[in-house]
Amino acid sequence: MDKELKERIKKLKDPRKVQPYWIRSKEEQGVLFDAGIKNTLQVTKNLPDGSAHGRELSVWCDQLLILKPGYEPESEYEKCLVFVNSANGRLSVSRSNWDYARDIGDIVSEPDFYLFHDVHTGTDSHIPGHIPGWIRQGHDVHAWFVKD
Repeated sequence: MDKELKERIKKLKDPRKVQPYWIRSKEEQGVLFDAGIKNTLQVTKNLPDGSAHGRELSVWCDQLLILKPGYEPESEYEKCLVFVNSANGRLSVSRSNWDYARDIGDIVSEPDFYLFHDVHTGTDSHIPGHIPGWIRQGHDVHAWFVKD
């Protein structure tokens, strides 16, 4: 997560800097929108110490909005295509920071491995054994890795 996004999130959590949604910058609106209703509070009362009472937001309009104090954005992922390796016939994944393609059974032990994703059905799995069936059905499958 870049420094600007961190600063935007910090500002959007601060009840002393509350503004109606429509007045906020496009970037701030984007963060609130991406966070979604479940991670947003409508401020109903500012207290002298700068804290706020809030309630979960159920409708977007002109409310005074802040992010919930514990909100953290979802991680970003590097999505790598699973393919049949022509050198050995095995299902493999290649990443830009690797010297060679690795077998799908080996990548699940990588510390930044997140999951396998079937692009056609939207199905996710952490189990390499599911992948051959998806590939045989002609589906594109990606291995997702958490970006730093």
